[in-house]
Amino acid sequence: MKNHPFTPRTLVLAVLSAALLGGCASFSKDGGFGDIQSATESRIQKDVVWSRDDAGRAQAQARVDALLAQPLSAGDAVQIALLNNPGLQAAFNTLGIAEADLVSAQRLPNPGFSIGTANQSAQYQQQAMEAAEAGADLASRMAQAGNWSKLKQAREHSFYADAALAVARAEGARLQARERLVRLLGLNRADTLKLPDRLPELPQSLPALANVEQQAMDSRLDLQMTKLQTEALAKNLGLTRSTRLINVLELGVVNNSSNEAPVQRGYEISFELPLFDWGQSRVVAAESRYRQALERARETAVNARSEVREAYAMQQSQYAIARHLRDEVVPLKKRISDENLLRYNGMLIGVFELLADARSQIASVNAAIEAQRDYWLAESDLQMALVGSPGMMAAPSASSASAEAAGGH
Repeated sequence: MKNHPFTPRTLVLAVLSAALLGGCASFSKDGGFGDIQSATESRIQKDVVWSRDDAGRAQAQARVDALLAQPLSAGDAVQIALLNNPGLQAAFNTLGIAEADLVSAQRLPNPGFSIGTANQSAQYQQQAMEAAEAGADLASRMAQAGNWSKLKQAREHSFYADAALAVARAEGARLQARERLVRLLGLNRADTLKLPDRLPELPQSLPALANVEQQAMDSRLDLQMTKLQTEALAKNLGLTRSTRLINVLELGVVNNSSNEAPVQRGYEISFELPLFDWGQSRVVAAESRYRQALERARETAVNARSEVREAYAMQQSQYAIARHLRDEVVPLKKRISDENLLRYNGMLIGVFELLADARSQIASVNAAIEAQRDYWLAESDLQMALVGSPGMMAAPSASSASAEAAGGH
């Protein structure tokens, strides 16, 4: 898969996910930050910095100021958040991220693309309002001269009132998106941002993702965490004689297979965990606990496959919609507008028909902008579906698992 610009939401999820995964291993002298740093930097190609003292904070602030001195790109927004987001720095200082924190992070908005959409929409809504205002003024003058009915005048004034309302809403959306981005970047003032006026252009084409479901099985953080938890549970239960690996996606088929049975491959997609030889003295509680973990792993894997299929389908669909609006609908509307302008110049149509056509063209451009935004959000969702995030299943405690194993004997 090609490299895509991470958005602020995917940044927070990636860093918090790496931190939570780091909790499954033994911490180093820095509390595990080194592992989090290397894992995150390898995924998003940005510097992860823990500002632990005044010198570190001053150095980070200098980098933030340098990035803010130029128009903000998606990549720069990610780097600023890594350097300056207070929530991330607090998480680095505790490295005890609770599941509730992760849930909160998953609910963060996606202001990286929302702000570009809000800027463009506000510009076009302003143009639509100006056209409607001109029509309303002309309708008023014609009505005063007795050349225009009250119904037609009211209709033009209604267009203007609707356009003014759309402008107010667009400005509110722009302010909201800007302030959300300010909070996520950890800035004190909104006027320090130099934001681009437009969204990134659509890519020329989408590269086909080969075996996207298996990519998710191999790389998703929630599946890695599930595997670590299952292995830790097996160790705590004293299970050491692994007979073979099974694909948990076909767990219902292989549940009762013996050690001598051939490995069954009922699915092309696989997520494998070990099966153990329980021996003569089967520990019922321990076996049930381990098989419960396998079933949970299967649930996680099934959900992961569904999520990545959905995200991939939405990415393809939103790209097709955005391309259609950009390449077909908007050019057609412009062609119609050009033809109507010629007819207006030839006095074949009136000014109000020309203004109505301008409103239609602006509406098509706004639809194209929203579709472009929806594509980039779908692209971001696909990235996260492939990366995943640690699930809400709590890791089995060593004490409880060991107690169960001992109690069964």
